[in-house]
Amino acid sequence: MFIEYVQGLLSSPRLCEGVAWARRGFNPADTLIAEGSRGESLFIVEEGRLAVLGWAQLQNQPGMEVLLTELSVGDVFGESSLVDDCPSLATIRALTPGSVLEINGAMLTVYLDDHPQQGYLFFKELLAAELANLARANRGVLELSTIGVRLRGLRGYP
Repeated sequence: MFIEYVQGLLSSPRLCEGVAWARRGFNPADTLIAEGSRGESLFIVEEGRLAVLGWAQLQNQPGMEVLLTELSVGDVFGESSLVDDCPSLATIRALTPGSVLEINGAMLTVYLDDHPQQGYLFFKELLAAELANLARANRGVLELSTIGVRLRGLRGYP
């Protein structure tokens, strides 16, 4: 699991707690990342549940924030912090109290560049975690699209 791999990395003396990473608590309705913001941190959920929110607009109706998926223990987000100048693709908001590991993306990138074998394994594990997130988000988008079809009165859709 990705969280166990990252916890092993964080035991390195070059990735000191309080400098390269920290535990961060959250309460319901706290926004950890706003869509479009330039993130500086990678997050891993330690406890609690978070909503991944995006904007949807149905024909002739104002846009509304919709739940794309939920994140829970072991899930990762904020990976855009590992890519130069990449904005966040969604808003992450707390549904319950909990905590995350918040890892400075720039410091982690420098460490992984200096340790290419660990970097390869890190990104391999991150890709697996992201594919799982993408599959959940795709199911959420599909559900939203079928709601739109039903609202428009088309037949033949669940």
